Amino acid sequence: MESVLGVGIIGAGVIMRRHATAYRCLPEFARLVAVADIDQARAIEAKREHGFQEGYTNYRDLLSREDIDLVSICTPPQSHTPIIIDALEAGKHVLCEKPMARTLEDADRTIPVADRHPRLALSFVYQYRSDPTHLRVRQLIQNKDLGRILMANVRVRAKRMPAYYAATPGRASWTTDGGGVLINQAIHQLDALIFFLGTPVEVSAAMETFLQPTESEDTLVKQEHGCSKSASGKRSSCLSGFAERSAPLDGSRAEGHLQATWTSVAAAPVLRPYSARA
Repeated sequence: MESVLGVGIIGAGVIMRRHATAYRCLPEFARLVAVADIDQARAIEAKREHGFQEGYTNYRDLLSREDIDLVSICTPPQSHTPIIIDALEAGKHVLCEKPMARTLEDADRTIPVADRHPRLALSFVYQYRSDPTHLRVRQLIQNKDLGRILMANVRVRAKRMPAYYAATPGRASWTTDGGGVLINQAIHQLDALIFFLGTPVEVSAAMETFLQPTESEDTLVKQEHGCSKSASGKRSSCLSGFAERSAPLDGSRAEGHLQATWTSVAAAPVLRPYSARA
């Protein structure tokens, strides 16, 4: 692997800026080469703003470049699977935005392709797995400092107004996003439960669309029973449309709690640091 990787970004929407900025902060590891977006104006603007060498409207043109080693996929979920597969087949490392895929069938199409290219890295953006607080909570659980985990709860209240859904066609639709609050706003907290406690053995949920003009759920209550290896018991999620994220953990010896809130500064979401106590 080259010491400095040539990077291409596919999709020039809002989240692309986070990826481009992160790569530009790591010049010893990465350099921006090209960006692609089906909207030519967005591709041109991204090229100008972030200093890409080239902008494309067809992502396959980007993948054909030999000076690109790694691609970030920042497109809507419905396009993740074909772009991941094309990128791997083109010999590129892949970092894809969440979720991995729009459907389970799409995810199952991706895995064997990745298996055919063991020298290529395929990763997805579940950034809280590297968050120091999350790592500390996981360590407490694995070391049994909390005792046996009896219950874990997650509450996600992510405020989304109708304008959020109207701004981009297909938001919270089954065909574009693959669902609503669970696969979009709350997927990081769901992943945190799995990261902390392992894979559940049984899952049930009740969901409904109460407030937002979407075809998928804007409110969901989900229960997972039993966890593999590291813990056992019950965990539940209450996911709805406000602005809070919390994760209490009840152990036989002690309790743990993660708390985060979102605020807005100049219309940009800012996450206050998680706090954890045991």
